[in-house]
Amino acid sequence: MIGGFMIGARIAINSLPETRTVVTLLVRLVAVPLLTALFYVMLATGGTTALTPADALAASLAVGAIQATVATCSLLATDRFEGTSTFHLTAPRPPIMLSAGRLSVPTVIGFVTGSITSVSLLLISAASVSPSGWALALLTVAAAVLGSVGLGYFLAALSLSLRDSLVTANLAGYFLPLICGVVAPLTLFPAWAQIPLGILPLSHGTSAAREFMTSGATSSAWLSLTLCMLTGIGWAVVGAVVWRLQQHRALRIGTAEFLQ
Repeated sequence: MIGGFMIGARIAINSLPETRTVVTLLVRLVAVPLLTALFYVMLATGGTTALTPADALAASLAVGAIQATVATCSLLATDRFEGTSTFHLTAPRPPIMLSAGRLSVPTVIGFVTGSITSVSLLLISAASVSPSGWALALLTVAAAVLGSVGLGYFLAALSLSLRDSLVTANLAGYFLPLICGVVAPLTLFPAWAQIPLGILPLSHGTSAAREFMTSGATSSAWLSLTLCMLTGIGWAVVGAVVWRLQQHRALRIGTAEFLQ
């Protein structure tokens, strides 16, 4: 079982272009996320220097979560072009540990990215964060990343019906920062928009981040964190169903694009 997990993780690492060199890895995991988070914060503050801990954590958390979503979606969506989908279809039993190993890579990437960026921006904001506050910040990053991996799994399953496998990943990378409370809290959106946006894990993750940084470990903050995880699990379950339906459809009609 452990062997299958490690093989899956190794396959995922080798398929990611950012892991080719140490310099590229540092740029992708540290430099680019930090600059992206600073851009989000500048948008949130209207270009002023009023960098609050709440905006800093929300932006940093979003960078890691979105990276986890896009990496998961890109990794799984391109399986059909690398022969992995054929292996999954013809395997005598479901390669659960292999899949878990592959999904662990974008999860770790998202968490490392979000954690480094969160710590950096919170230090830049000169916030007085207690030890428990730092723990809550990292916990919020972890919850948002895990929930976002579930969303990425669904988007990857959805992409199997598209000729361009990376459409959903690219759309997620552009739209999630705009509609998930990264630039502005969800409460600023119209009431009719807050309900559908609430099905996205990152929406609850940014809400929890702002609540933890402004009011501490309140019940509403813990509720947002719980909803972040639950919505992520919900998307993962829906993604698994869609994925199986796509596989059965490919077997039934012999879709060349899926089986190659």
